[in-house]
Amino acid sequence: MTRPRYSPAVGIVVATQAAVLLAMSPFYGPHRDELYFVSAGQRLAWGYPDQPVLTPFLARVATEIAPYNLVVLRLWSLLAMVGLVLLAAEFTRLLNGGRTAQVLTAGLVAVGVVTMTFGHWHSTATFDALAWTAILVLVARALTADGGRQRGLFWLAAGIVAGIGLENKHSVVFLLGAILLGIALVPATRRNLTTPWPWLAGIIALALWTPNLLWQLEHDWPVLDLSEDIREEYGGLSGRIGYVTQALILLSPVITPIWIIGLVALFRRREWALFRPVAVAFVLVAGFFLVAGGKGYYLAGLFPPLVAAGSVVVAERLRPRTV
Repeated sequence: MTRPRYSPAVGIVVATQAAVLLAMSPFYGPHRDELYFVSAGQRLAWGYPDQPVLTPFLARVATEIAPYNLVVLRLWSLLAMVGLVLLAAEFTRLLNGGRTAQVLTAGLVAVGVVTMTFGHWHSTATFDALAWTAILVLVARALTADGGRQRGLFWLAAGIVAGIGLENKHSVVFLLGAILLGIALVPATRRNLTTPWPWLAGIIALALWTPNLLWQLEHDWPVLDLSEDIREEYGGLSGRIGYVTQALILLSPVITPIWIIGLVALFRRREWALFRPVAVAFVLVAGFFLVAGGKGYYLAGLFPPLVAAGSVVVAERLRPRTV
């Protein structure tokens, strides 16, 4: 399948984004979570009661390079959000979005409130959002790949990214389950589950997650106690209202209509049938966290592909019609 070329203008968007985040990085901090991750990084282990090792490990690397320097500490977050924008633009290209759609996607995701916040804050949520979007893009590449070998490579890459993501935050497992259900529920993609590649990807992810699982087992699964505390705090009516409200304005109230348009289009457009598991995964994960009592920003990594789809639709409508 021939897809549109990458737009160089996307590079201008991410360069501007990086410059703004870099200029802001010495200010507004350190956040209490950043102090915690720096402290945890000085006591590296395969797990902690509230998360696995990746975010404290990255804090430790930054501390070794420049002790307690906010700019260096937040460089990881800056790079993560630059990567998020590039992945969103790549998803746009997969949907046959041209220059306008790619730039619109990159611009909207780059200026999103959650993107700018995560890019300025060393936290598990920052790298979790990147991992979720990367997994969705790699799975989309696998589902639309022309050859079996290429398809397999994308599945294996998705497994590696998922495994790394699970060493940052356990919630990645909900995304993986939703993707699996999405592929099974969409007739156009169901046949992928008869091949070994998705299952090999799952085995790779599980293998990379195993050190943290063993740590949790050894310490009587403290993550379950933490999950119960979060459920009690956010599981009531007010918590669920807050969850929906936060999710709707996570990028920006202005951007919300774009990703809603994208979500609808992923369900309705026949030519996007192979991408439909992404939309199904969003609905399943959003519904699960609504019932279970989650926080709106848990969905951050699901929005870039939806913005990409919405941007393609908007760009098509803006295109001049030939008489």
